[in-house]
Formats: sequence, C-alpha cells, structure tokens
Amino acid sequence: MKKISFFLVFCIGFMFCTMAQIPVKESDVPDAVKGKMANLFPGFSGVQWTKHSTDFHASFAYDDAKVLVKFTEAGKWLVSESEYQLDKLPRSLQKHVGANFAQFEIDKSIMVETKDVSEYRIEMTDSVTKKKMIAYYDISGNFSRQADANGNDQNLSLNNNNDKGRHPVHPKELPSSVNSYIIINYPTHTIKESFIVNNETYQNAYLVFLSKTDETGSVELWFDFQGTLIKIGGEQQPNNNTNPNNKAEKGNKKNLRQPVSESKVPAIAVQYFIKKEPKADEVRWDTIGKEYVVSYYNAARSIDCRMHFDSRGTFVKQATVLSPKNLHPLIQSYLDENYYGLEIESAEALVMADKKKYTLVKLFSPNWANDPMVYHQIYFSTSGRLEKEDLANFIDGDEAFRKQQNAERDQQFNEYIDSEDISIGENSIVDGQMITFKELPSKTIKYISDNYVGFKFVEGIIISDEDALKYSVIMKKDGFNERKRLLFDLKGNFLKEEDF
Repeated sequence: MKKISFFLVFCIGFMFCTMAQIPVKESDVPDAVKGKMANLFPGFSGVQWTKHSTDFHASFAYDDAKVLVKFTEAGKWLVSESEYQLDKLPRSLQKHVGANFAQFEIDKSIMVETKDVSEYRIEMTDSVTKKKMIAYYDISGNFSRQADANGNDQNLSLNNNNDKGRHPVHPKELPSSVNSYIIINYPTHTIKESFIVNNETYQNAYLVFLSKTDETGSVELWFDFQGTLIKIGGEQQPNNNTNPNNKAEKGNKKNLRQPVSESKVPAIAVQYFIKKEPKADEVRWDTIGKEYVVSYYNAARSIDCRMHFDSRGTFVKQATVLSPKNLHPLIQSYLDENYYGLEIESAEALVMADKKKYTLVKLFSPNWANDPMVYHQIYFSTSGRLEKEDLANFIDGDEAFRKQQNAERDQQFNEYIDSEDISIGENSIVDGQMITFKELPSKTIKYISDNYVGFKFVEGIIISDEDALKYSVIMKKDGFNERKRLLFDLKGNFLKEEDF
C-alpha cells in the first residue's frame, strides 16, 4: 500500500512539474513574443523556449552569462535574469559579500531586470546551518537588503570587528583616486588605518586615518566607493595654501558634489546605460549643467568612462578616458607645434549620438588665473586629423596683475573717457615711463582700433630708440599666445610692428 501511495505521489508530482515547464518549438511561440525577443536581443540564436502556464520563457547564453527572459503570451516583457560568476559583478558588491557573508557558499549570482528595478540577487547557503539566504544589491553594487529563502526581509548583521560596520582594507586596495588625493593634499602624512564602511549612514564608503610620523596631527578622511572625497575630520585641513588658484584645490571643491540618486534619473537614460554597460562598476550619476552624466568603470577594458544624456534622458555622447601618453602621433605632433607652452588636462575618446567619433584633448596653462579653470578643447579625428578648436577665454596670470595695476592708474582718467585727446604732452615724457591706453595720442588709439581687431592692450611704455623717444605698445590676440609690439612716434604716427 505504501509503495502504491509513493508511486501515485511521484506521478502527480512529475505531472505538475511537466505542466509547469513545457518545452516548445520556436515555431509554436507567438509572433508577438518572438518579435519582442528580437527587439530586446537582436541577432541571438540558440534560444530554448519553454512555456510556464500562459507565459513564455527564453533561455540562451550571452557573454559568459546564462540569460532567462520571461514574456506574457501577448508579447509583454516581464523580467530578464542573467546569471554570472561572482567575480564578474561590481567589485563593491564582491567586497561586501566577502566582508559580511564569509560563512556562506554562493549558489547563484543573478542580475534581475524589470521595468521598475534592476538589481543583483545573490543566493547563498550557510555552510554551518545549511539555511538558504538571499542578498540584494542595486545595479551599482551597493547593498540594499537581505531575505530568507521565502523572500521575507531580514536585518543585516555585519560580520565585522566593531559595531560601526568597519572592515579593514589594505591601503593598496584603496581606489587610486584616494591615494592620489592623499599624496597631493597630505604629503607629510602616512596612512595609519583604512576601512570600508557599511552602516546606516554609509554604504561601501572608505574611511582613512592619516597621521604624521611625529604623531602630532591626525586626519580622518571619508570617500565614496569611487574614491571621491565626501568628508574631512580630524585636526588638520588639506595642505593647499600655496596658491589660492591651485588647480588641485579647485578639483577638490568639485569632488564634494553629491551624486544623484538613480531613481531621479529619467528611466530611458538608466535603461539605455544598463543595456549598453551591463557589467559597469563604480557607477555614479550626476547632473552637470542640463545633462545627466553617469561615470563608471569598465572592468573588462580597465578604463574609466562616462555617458551623457539630455534633460529628457536621450543619449548625447559617451566618453572614454585616454592616457595622454598614448595619443596618436599626429595629435602629439600638432600639440607640440602649436601649443608647446600648455599642459594636457585630459584626453578622451568621444562617441556622439550621430556615431561620429573624436579624440578630445583639453589644454591649460598653470599661469592662467581663471576661477574656475578653463581649457582649450581641441578635437581630432580618430586618425589624428584636426577637426576643430574651441579656445578658452583665459586670463593670463601676469597680465591679470598688470591689468589690475593699470586699472588703478586709469581711475583718474575715467571722467575724461569722452575727451578727444588726453595724451601726455611731449615735455612730460621720459624714457621708461609706463603709459596707459588712454594716455596714448588719439591718432595712435584710432590706428590700433582700426587695424588690430581682436587684440587687447597689454602694456605701453616710452622707450628710447635710435636716439628718439617712442611709444612702445604691446598687444595680445584674445585666446592665443601671439603678441605684437607696435612703435609710434610722439605725435602718434605708426612706425613699425614686431612679433614679441
């Protein structure tokens, strides 16, 4: 009797399993389902179809992942599940799993995508109790919640050495941007301790304690998972007091900008990004101007990238960070010949929405006094041919100082701006005397205005040339390093021009 009962139970169970998952031929799959599948995954073959109640499931292999896509009978997409090895997922996720679930064995690592949310689901088994558990992470690899095998949420208990959720990390494991920030801003300090922190305030944040060799000063630095500074504590502030226009200091101010929650980004932009970069690591969303910008790390190519979207979420461009040392030889040659006095701030490979590709090089001079810093933007084709130049309206540091001096001297002439001729009398002129633009003869001012459009006055001085006193005027073309010296006699007549 027991054998008969067992046989009946087995048959019934097998029947239910068979009814629940029925293999179907592609020819028996509704056209609406196949059409939707072709739109989501164009060109894929080797798809195995099964039917679950009234839904259709498609299984196939894609880029080291096992993918399962679910559709309704009418062709509506329900969910996509991509199973990866854990080492293919964001590094922040891997670190969190290693720090907090060391006693668990990983059963499956799955990226789940629906119309409402995209997240990672890590299915695990406790090696001691054999209980099943699921941990959920957002698409950037940040921990969100954990649940039991039935999907009931649980409270996370971090397996760290203290109640602050700190897990020690070696300084060499810190993001390169963290180490760079410390080297630039705290050259007299060394890293005493470093942690990755997960608690009610921070998720995957880096906490670094610095100290001097004589132990007289300590600093506490907090960075987000990308290595961007978010808070400074301790006794000392960054050592950036050498120059109020210090470029590194300006960069630090920019880094304090808080990221934008992915939920506040247009869904079309998020979906486009996830589709194009499913394995992106260290993801951060920002609003820059009128654009949504997502910065991320492509682990497969070991490069930092960005995508830009307009206010509606439409793709604008993708930027890939390049090393200035690896620029095309034609690009480097052009920069050496035409911008030898400038430094490269950054180089990027751009892919625009219209599929056009450029290499963008940004140039600056440490002597420029703009705040914030401005850059010449030079665009090249991928073959190294010059495409266009967007020149910055920079302020030369030396000229800014002279301009201030001249402005102070010019104040006394403001009420005479409309005068026809306020030039200095010849009897009052001596060799080496500085001259403002307004002190030049009216004939000289008119000649410069008519013949040197786009140039600006830098300085004027009285010089002795060929035993005669003359006006020496230095002019500079806006946006260029080109300068010219113009010589005039004391009556304002033009004599000659020289490259200066």
